[in-house]
Amino acid sequence: MEASNILFSIIVGYRNREIERVKRSLDALSNQTFIDFELVFVDYGSDLSIAREVETLVNGYSFAKYIYSNTDGWFWNRAHALNIGVRYASGALLLFFDIDLIIESNFLAKVNLLDFENNFYTFNCCYLPQGIFGDPEKLISQVNQFRQSYVGLCAVKKEYVENIKGFDEYYMVWGVEDDDFYKRLYSSGITRIQLGAPHYYVFHQWHPVQVKEPTSWLLTMTNRFFNGKLSGNSNDKWGSIVTHEERLIQSSNLSQIITVASPIYLNQRDTIRFIDFWTVFDKLKSGEAAYFSFTDGFIYTNNSKIKQKIRYMLLKYFFKGFNFNINQSNLFNAVSDFIEFFVGIQRTAFADYYISKTGNSLRLVFIKT
Repeated sequence: MEASNILFSIIVGYRNREIERVKRSLDALSNQTFIDFELVFVDYGSDLSIAREVETLVNGYSFAKYIYSNTDGWFWNRAHALNIGVRYASGALLLFFDIDLIIESNFLAKVNLLDFENNFYTFNCCYLPQGIFGDPEKLISQVNQFRQSYVGLCAVKKEYVENIKGFDEYYMVWGVEDDDFYKRLYSSGITRIQLGAPHYYVFHQWHPVQVKEPTSWLLTMTNRFFNGKLSGNSNDKWGSIVTHEERLIQSSNLSQIITVASPIYLNQRDTIRFIDFWTVFDKLKSGEAAYFSFTDGFIYTNNSKIKQKIRYMLLKYFFKGFNFNINQSNLFNAVSDFIEFFVGIQRTAFADYYISKTGNSLRLVFIKT
């Protein structure tokens, strides 16, 4: 493939990240010596105030197009966001990008010279410490001071991505989607080649990372990846954008839906019985709405149907060989863990859902298919 015939589509999935971080990344793209590219910026349901601001910013770059998918209230799904970008991409080559990244000015020029016939490329990056930004060309001289590791940056032919129906949208929240994508590309006969410094310089902007135990949902996804079949998306609807008209539940009508929805309670004596939650869900009829609410250490019970303070609780939750013992101080994390797992498993049984988490408050509203 001749370099002059290549057009890159750089695809970014985004939600609610700070504007300055986005600007630094886009400024680095605007300084590329190779200019035959476009940026497909997929906003996966940012809050409207943030969405308006980032849309204005993105549209200020001539090479960029902004796409909003109305997935507010859904769990973050990077696979779905990137697949939407694939559907809107016009380039023969795709570069799956991260808005945390800053690339050197000749990065695309170098990638343009690679052989993409039956190959795809992933890249290491240099992780910048807190407070370090600046011109990537100047950062190169300090590269030995930065930790280097793999990041989700991948260059591949669009036709190869379409052949395997993109990223598997089963994977949501965080993790596994890249590994699954690479594994399915490899299984289709495409060879992975790993690149990085000192030949390719990519810098990752610092952001706080919350270290926590793996969730039930992450373990479920990991189990699927290692023990399940590499099925990918089962139909041609992958990468479908979600429109305002398609959403049955939105922030604007959330309170109205709750007034007619059935509350879901958790039986509580000494143990939270999540099986009761699932039992109520199974009894709902098609088109019926339900909601669950947890706030500041209080939980609804179907004995008193009022908020009761939980003073002592031991949750013994068994899933696929893993036991989780949760004490009172971790109650919110236990409930959040279950809701994440429940939504991940049951998404196809929802006509729509909306989840909101603020501090130690959580609310899930859904309509059954």
